[in-house]
Amino acid sequence: MTNRRFWTLVGAATTVGLVLRIVWVVWVAREPASLYDPARYLGYARAISSGKGYIEPLSGHPTSYYPPGYPWFLGIVAWLAKPFTHDIPLAGGLAQAVLGAATAALGGQVARRLAGAWAGVAAAVALALYPNLIFHTGALLGETLYDFLFLAFLAIVLGARWSDGISPWRALAGGLVLGLAVMVRPISLAIVPIVILAWWWQQRTVVRDRGAERAFVPDSADLAVADDAEAPSAVRVEHGTRPLRVGLLSLVLVAGVVACIVPWTVRNEIRMHHFVLISTNTGDNFCIGHAEGATGAFGLRKDCLVEYNLLDGPDSEVKADSAKLHAGIDGMKSNLGHEPWMTWNRFYVTWIRDGDHDAVNAVQAYRTDRWIAIPTEARLYRIADVAYWFVALVGVAGLVNLVRRRRPEDLLLVGSAVMTAVVPLAFFGDSRFKVPVIPLLIVAAATLLARFDDRGADRVGGPA
Repeated sequence: MTNRRFWTLVGAATTVGLVLRIVWVVWVAREPASLYDPARYLGYARAISSGKGYIEPLSGHPTSYYPPGYPWFLGIVAWLAKPFTHDIPLAGGLAQAVLGAATAALGGQVARRLAGAWAGVAAAVALALYPNLIFHTGALLGETLYDFLFLAFLAIVLGARWSDGISPWRALAGGLVLGLAVMVRPISLAIVPIVILAWWWQQRTVVRDRGAERAFVPDSADLAVADDAEAPSAVRVEHGTRPLRVGLLSLVLVAGVVACIVPWTVRNEIRMHHFVLISTNTGDNFCIGHAEGATGAFGLRKDCLVEYNLLDGPDSEVKADSAKLHAGIDGMKSNLGHEPWMTWNRFYVTWIRDGDHDAVNAVQAYRTDRWIAIPTEARLYRIADVAYWFVALVGVAGLVNLVRRRRPEDLLLVGSAVMTAVVPLAFFGDSRFKVPVIPLLIVAAATLLARFDDRGADRVGGPA
């Protein structure tokens, strides 16, 4: 497949995905009711767009309750949209429609690098059409922004063949974009060691023709690519990155991530007079999943109702975070025998019980403001869940296949998917927590098409 044809097909998929998202946003955009996350984010966005910064709207005090990435994104969008509309749900949804469509193109590029052009086209089409990713563009939630940033990070890091060497500038750009993703979902910090491990694996790897043989060689070995890569006995060597080079790239990557976090930490010290690395909702999330009486699913727990109130200002907010974290730790210590069951229940609630249609509920204030007709809602659930189970099953098969290939770039995708899925299980289970994993499963599923790809496809590791 030519490069032009590839981008034509991906562009068509992206355009269709954009149109579907815009239609959905125009239909569902409305003021979120109740005090669930979308309503909270809307309040923060209004304050930010009005020049007040990230404050708690109900009290006027500076806050850092949620990670700042999504509130600031929505606030900036609201500020930019002011000459045209004051409808923040509509403006935010349209911005997210663009990001969601762009995510399809990014996913296509990542899959292309891993498994060839047809895999890239398949990934772009699936990402453009996947129901719950479309539904999330209409909800004031950070998943669409996060998916875009994380796929952009992968596209940057995998943007050139690792065997040709990894530029420090590429590592820095990847670190900066990953850092932005961390500011939306701090658990993404768990991806940093995965990247470093993949780079370390790359510097040791010598790949023989078509991956049939693999060997390890000294770092200083002078290895050359065989002239005839198609000959059965030919050996194709991917020049490993030396250990010192891996260390340098790792430091540059970490520097990019830190460059995104530190200014916010300094802001918290100045505005809140406390050390808050990113946010103060860690205690809440941990307490919900571990306090006395916890089931592993979302729910209010008596021990999480501490004496400190978020509305009383930064000092109370920080103390409440600490108190809830300790309540969760105490609950976990006193129920260690119960933890395996709760871990399973977190997994069950997140991945099995509710399928993947949470955004249909989110645009209805989690069904406290139901306005979608029940038959229509049921059809949306069914379409989304069927797509989910297909992607989940084929995506897992794709991950297994990538592990079997044992290429460093493949292991980066596998490690990213596993860490993104596993880390939230340390807190509590919620269907929404798997949304960031879905694009990675789609890309993994698409890589199964590698065997059908044209010779000479653009892959990071050559023929699969």
